[in-house]
Amino acid sequence: MSEAKIDSKSEPGVPEVGGPEVESSPQLPPGMTKRIIQEGDGEDKPVDGCEVTVHYTGTLEDGKEFDSSHSRGSPFNFTVGTGSVIPGWDIALKTMKRNEISEFSLPPELAYGERGSPPTIPPNSRLNFIIELMDWVSDGSDGQKPIYQMTLEERLSKCQETKSSGGNHFKDGKYDLAIRKYRDVMKLAEVSEFRDDGKVVELDSVQNSSMPEESEKEKAQREELKQMLLVSYLNLAMCYLKVKKLEEAKINCDQALKIDPNNVKAHFRKGLAYMPTKDYEEAKKLFEKVLELDPNNSQAKAQRAICLNELNNYYQKQKQIYKGLFS
Repeated sequence: MSEAKIDSKSEPGVPEVGGPEVESSPQLPPGMTKRIIQEGDGEDKPVDGCEVTVHYTGTLEDGKEFDSSHSRGSPFNFTVGTGSVIPGWDIALKTMKRNEISEFSLPPELAYGERGSPPTIPPNSRLNFIIELMDWVSDGSDGQKPIYQMTLEERLSKCQETKSSGGNHFKDGKYDLAIRKYRDVMKLAEVSEFRDDGKVVELDSVQNSSMPEESEKEKAQREELKQMLLVSYLNLAMCYLKVKKLEEAKINCDQALKIDPNNVKAHFRKGLAYMPTKDYEEAKKLFEKVLELDPNNSQAKAQRAICLNELNNYYQKQKQIYKGLFS
């Protein structure tokens, strides 16, 4: 309810596209530009032959989205320099660092050219992509293994190790480092693709009766990974609350609620994300949802009481204002 959002100012959220760090030539071909949204880690960058794991969103010049790995709920893997993606992507990824998020604008000749890609991409279209380089590995000579090549057991073990490291950073108040670790847990837990003769195949789309059925152990491990993904979203939401990035906190709560619609922590933390902007009506609804699920939740009761008090004060002030106008 908009009138109950009292004296609010927007908090910092997802970094806006449009920052000052823009590259063109000589690193990029004429007509192609790059804008860094989030700086990456270290100095290393992928080269031809590296396996990369990315999340991305592609839009036309008018802002219309035509493709997104986020919508599919799974990152995308490919090998740089093999021609498996449009030319602009091979160029773009070789300029990026781990955990970097950047926006690239590609001229038609580095995208789908004169033919386009009907029906979603018209001929001679300039395309914009926001790409997050989640991880990359070389040909394996460095001993690293791509996530999609890990067994379920290896992924679970790495999740536990990384989650523990994130927890230590959180306890030390190093929230930015904790965010990095919890995002790594998310990457390990959410990848649901595998390779078959060099092609990426979605597990859910496979209609092949010859595929061996998952064992009970594998089913249990997948369920554990799902719970790891849930925990990573909840932990990320808490970290973002600590650093006052409220929109990110809400987004991660929403992701957690997709997995578990009745998750008390997700509803509660999303409610907390509305409090600093004084959006007490929305916050109250979320705390009431928590109490519906957990009637004895003392923290939700306390936060709901704060909301009711602030809303009552607000409406009393409005009443006095209108009374003065008509007296």
